[in-house]
Amino acid sequence: MTSDGALILVVDDDDDLREAQVETLALAGYAPTGVSSADEALARLEAASPHVVLSDIRMPGLDGLEFHKRLAAIDPELPFILMTGHGDIDMAVAALHRGVFDFLPKPFGADRLLPVIQRAARQRRLVLENRRLTQLVENAEAEEARSGLIGQAPAIVRLRETIAQVARAGVDVLIQGENGVGKETAARGLHRSSARRARPFVIVNCAALPEDVLDAELFGRSPTLGYGRRIGGRVREADGGTLLLEEVEALSPALQIKLLKLMETGQISGEDDQAFSLRFLTTTRIDLDAAAARGAFRSDLYYRLSVVTLTLPSLRDRREDIPLLFRHLVSQAAGRQKKTPPPIDDATDAHLMMRDWPGNVRELAQAAERFVIGLDRNGGATGVADGSLSERVEAFEARVLDEALKAAKGDVRAVMARLDLPRKTFYAKVKRHGIVLDDYRRGD
Repeated sequence: MTSDGALILVVDDDDDLREAQVETLALAGYAPTGVSSADEALARLEAASPHVVLSDIRMPGLDGLEFHKRLAAIDPELPFILMTGHGDIDMAVAALHRGVFDFLPKPFGADRLLPVIQRAARQRRLVLENRRLTQLVENAEAEEARSGLIGQAPAIVRLRETIAQVARAGVDVLIQGENGVGKETAARGLHRSSARRARPFVIVNCAALPEDVLDAELFGRSPTLGYGRRIGGRVREADGGTLLLEEVEALSPALQIKLLKLMETGQISGEDDQAFSLRFLTTTRIDLDAAAARGAFRSDLYYRLSVVTLTLPSLRDRREDIPLLFRHLVSQAAGRQKKTPPPIDDATDAHLMMRDWPGNVRELAQAAERFVIGLDRNGGATGVADGSLSERVEAFEARVLDEALKAAKGDVRAVMARLDLPRKTFYAKVKRHGIVLDDYRRGD
């Protein structure tokens, strides 16, 4: 049983009973405060909001039912537990339908009090965490309109600050990172915050087209009749604005030369009568510096492209942002599907935090879509229906180890490699979960 120092407000005009409950709760690790009346309790709420209220039903002045009504008007999600005499049971049962969390018939001991308090405190922590994340999502959506990047991880905070500075400077930017981390999103944020935001934002994926088609796509194609001038092309379309070249490492040597010429002169190679004003943003999922050093990419073009280099972290390197991002993506998915966003419980959060997310934010967005549809609603997380977050995470961890050991037929080295676990950590987890390794080595 865990208490996490939850604040419990005990309201009872019987001094002896009140002090007994306060002592029981304090010994269990809670932070209880006892008061003798509902009026005094309401006054204390202005200074500190408790996680749970435990109140007698019959008291001078405001009784427990009226007290609950007042509290529900302030915060309908604050768990309220009634202490009742035998003659008040029917009244307490009726109060459950009006939002009372639970009731305890007197007399009761610690064995009945503490489980109810634990459930109420757990529910309150979940409510407060969801409120915190909801507020962060609202703030993040406002932030997304500027930088495009959502999160509170230090690396993301620094990136947002850098994007704000770089966007105003107008320099060319190379954005690098794994697939799915949000490189295009960051590029859009740079354009939105720049002086060119009213002009076109044009995207070309350099890996999606054969060289001759990409040449025409970027620089235009000569008409079949007349004058030798080129028409069309994404460079012309982006004139005055921003050109984003995705997977720039896929450019052929010939197209690298053409791009370098355009960046140096503002003109397309072979045409001297029209100059273009462009901001170049490029993305790559490889180490372009290393590619240039070994001759796989033109070094002079690399230096032009990377006046500023932004590196986006993988999702596994910013796990603290996963609950926030998931709620944001669920909200977006629900809007697209014209549905109310489903609630997200701590079991789902635990499951999300345990996954590796090789597809990064793009994979998380797909999970959000499935969640809104109704698939993976509990994340397949733990099989623990009513445990604390730590208990559910523990159960999920044990399940992952069990499945990995079964798949590897007890090959410890294979499991450690698959789960990226150091030897010492692996054996500590095996011991904690009571796993017998020999059981997996005996065959089917």
